[in-house]
Amino acid sequence: MKLRHSHKDSGAQSPRRLRIPFVIPASLRIGGAIVLTIGLVLSIVFWWQAYSDDPGPPIIQTTESTLFSATDTASLDYNVHLKPNILYDQTVLESGQTYFSKLIDYLDISAAYQFSADKPAQIKGSYSAALVLEGENIPQKKFPIPLGTPKGTLSFDHSANLTYVVYLKPNSLFNTPTLGPGGVYFASIVDHIAVIGSYQLQASALSQSTGTLEIIARVKAEGYWEKSQTILPKTEFDAGGLTASRVENFDIDLKAYQDFAERVNDELGINPRKMDLFIEFTVDYHGKTAEGDTHDVLAPTLVIPLNSTMFAIGGEPTRQNSGLVQSVSSVSYQTEFTATGKDAAYAHNFKVNLAPYQDMIATIADQTGVSVKNPQLRLTFDVDVSITSENGALTDRLSPTLIIPLGAPTFEIKGTPKQTSTKPIRQVNTITIPPPPDRGSGGQMTSVIVFAVILAGFVALTRNKPRPTMDPTEKQAASLRKKYGDRMIDAGPIPPTMTAECIIPVRSPEDLEKLADQLGKLIIHQAPTQPGETHIYYIIDGSTRYEYSLSNKSQI
Repeated sequence: MKLRHSHKDSGAQSPRRLRIPFVIPASLRIGGAIVLTIGLVLSIVFWWQAYSDDPGPPIIQTTESTLFSATDTASLDYNVHLKPNILYDQTVLESGQTYFSKLIDYLDISAAYQFSADKPAQIKGSYSAALVLEGENIPQKKFPIPLGTPKGTLSFDHSANLTYVVYLKPNSLFNTPTLGPGGVYFASIVDHIAVIGSYQLQASALSQSTGTLEIIARVKAEGYWEKSQTILPKTEFDAGGLTASRVENFDIDLKAYQDFAERVNDELGINPRKMDLFIEFTVDYHGKTAEGDTHDVLAPTLVIPLNSTMFAIGGEPTRQNSGLVQSVSSVSYQTEFTATGKDAAYAHNFKVNLAPYQDMIATIADQTGVSVKNPQLRLTFDVDVSITSENGALTDRLSPTLIIPLGAPTFEIKGTPKQTSTKPIRQVNTITIPPPPDRGSGGQMTSVIVFAVILAGFVALTRNKPRPTMDPTEKQAASLRKKYGDRMIDAGPIPPTMTAECIIPVRSPEDLEKLADQLGKLIIHQAPTQPGETHIYYIIDGSTRYEYSLSNKSQI
């Protein structure tokens, strides 16, 4: 028997296969018909819209352009002026540092406003400043700041100071009988301390002003007791001239105050860790004119430790302040300004003394019995401006702030010290584009073309063509070819010499596959010579042939 691997054998006729004509499946034809029907409906709708000859709404486009732009800035800047002290060589500190509360004399504030624009404009506005005392557990209290010195008012500057000289007992350490201020002293060799209280006043005009002086010594055992002694009773003096000065001299017997404190502690049976002698020099200035009056208090202090063998004298020995005496009606709390052009700038300087507000916090605590939580002073600078240009008008409001903590030994000034705003005047341009002419006739022509194409496709897809059916035997043979093609060879007609072989039929292609696996043989396929005849699949093992026949009968 001659085996072959393909149908191209010159000695045998190739088996015939059924040709299956290409036919569009019914599911595709139905889907296509639905889609084309929808297209037909849309074409009719489009035809109707085109037929109505409605040109539709016009197309509107908008563009935006800037006609005028203005930028304005409001800011608060400051310098910190210091009292005389041994820590700093300079008397003025710049902004943005950490400050010691007890060393601050006053804040020099600069409030400024700047305007700039790309085109000339008319500017009209006003600005004002205020201090707001606030805390977490107290209501706010606002203090407007006078801007400028109104005509006919009295301005004044005054200062109070305590200085001293330490007199020594005879001793082997020092060759001098006295020591100046700012040193460290041994209590056992101190004889007494000579103190000088001085006051200086300068005024801008003659007035009916007066003042009072008072000196108090206060012994205090912190956390236990305190006792006051009057050194100089309240004394009035004339402060109505252009200048005024007072000097008071007195001595402090350090040993007498130490003995007094020790005696009180023995009587109370206590031993305080800290005992101090406070010397308080209080000056109350009463500025008075025909237009109004004011009070300003200066209170420098000395603090002398009483229970130390070595000590240094601390406190705040110098206090200084300035102010105005004016009637309420003459006070200007708001400044107005006008300008024309592309640029403008305004500035105003004023001083802020923290001492009155620190004293106010202490007074609130004394009167209410409640300590103020996180007290602070908020400085505000409010600017309102209106801008008029040939292209329109703008308004703006700026409010930079400074936050000044009160009550802490050291603090930093924070807040929003600068605000900048840029505002434009814009113009919106609208362009209207009309619809194209003869839209109706063009739409009708498009509808005709679309309708013709859809109709032709619809007719072509929905023609009723008979679908030829595939022979079941050939279908099964093709399936076996696909499944066993890599282990199957094709053979021609069986020679007569092989008809005497022992033929063992098998029931299924799967059984034939099992035998091929066990015997290690290929499956031989003998195709029919005529359509509808039997396909024979077999395996040859010596004189035995295992055979599976595929025909229409086996498919039944």
